[in-house]
Amino acid sequence: MEGDDHDFVGDERKYVIRKSVNSLFTLHLKLGTLVVLSLGQIVRDSEHFHDQHHIWTEGYTAVCKFPIMKEADVAAVEYKMEVLRNLGM
Repeated sequence: MEGDDHDFVGDERKYVIRKSVNSLFTLHLKLGTLVVLSLGQIVRDSEHFHDQHHIWTEGYTAVCKFPIMKEADVAAVEYKMEVLRNLGM
């Protein structure tokens, strides 16, 4: 691929590779009606993000749609779930 360098100007090749790698981390994972937007990051400096059986990653974000049967004009209610750090505590 070294012969392809003439197709790029300056740091353009680095930008294209970095953009491709970053796009891997922005893919959404869809599991039925649950869409995971971000897996978050493991928190190591607080005991509030884990217990003996679970790890809650800071920044985890997901959206889930639940159908509404009573309301004819509303097809679903969308709930957003996030794991955030409360800096005030």
